[in-house]
Amino acid sequence: MKIVVMGPNGAGKSSVGARLAEALGLPCVETDQRVEEQHKTETGEEMSCREIFQACGETHFRALEQNVCETLAEADWCVLITGGSTMLNPESRRALRQNAILIHLTGEADTLWQRAIRRGVPPWLQGEDGPTLFAAQVAQRDEILIPYADIVQDTTALEPAEIAALLAEAVSNEVSLRMASGSAFGTMVCVTTFGESHGPGIGAVFEGVAPGTPISTEDIQRELDRRR
Repeated sequence: MKIVVMGPNGAGKSSVGARLAEALGLPCVETDQRVEEQHKTETGEEMSCREIFQACGETHFRALEQNVCETLAEADWCVLITGGSTMLNPESRRALRQNAILIHLTGEADTLWQRAIRRGVPPWLQGEDGPTLFAAQVAQRDEILIPYADIVQDTTALEPAEIAALLAEAVSNEVSLRMASGSAFGTMVCVTTFGESHGPGIGAVFEGVAPGTPISTEDIQRELDRRR
């Protein structure tokens, strides 16, 4: 199980993710850092992600990023912080969704913009229309990624430590839910089983069955015998 933190630039993925990892007692891994390390291994040049993007082009950068994500697909019990565009790549997203809890951080575009430009405006967002393009980018990422998220957290008005505390509780609840869930079968009529299949007892919850439908112990035993 890994915890993947995603969202637009300025949402606080790094600061919140580091505090969340500390709260959960887990190591923290950043895909951007792994991209920089891989680039240095391949070229001998120490460059930031932004510098790699500018010098080598987007195609090369995305290939590095996808390779890192595929390497991290089997990562276990860690908080994994993704780059702003990492999860927009279907292949990278598919790799990191394996055995994971996905957290999407978001917020008001104006607030995220002010955070995102603290270290300078990215080249692709320079100019008078930069804030407008950024707002459209935030909306697009929210639209694409929120449906994949197990947990969604607005970061507009909260400090990183407050957000991390909320997320730690949400992650705990999600883990408990997954550990307690049984095996479910069917769509129109759904049967969810619980207990040990070869133990002294097993139970089942039936959903989609009309109220008052008689189900006797003989009916159940007949189906158990058939399954055996």
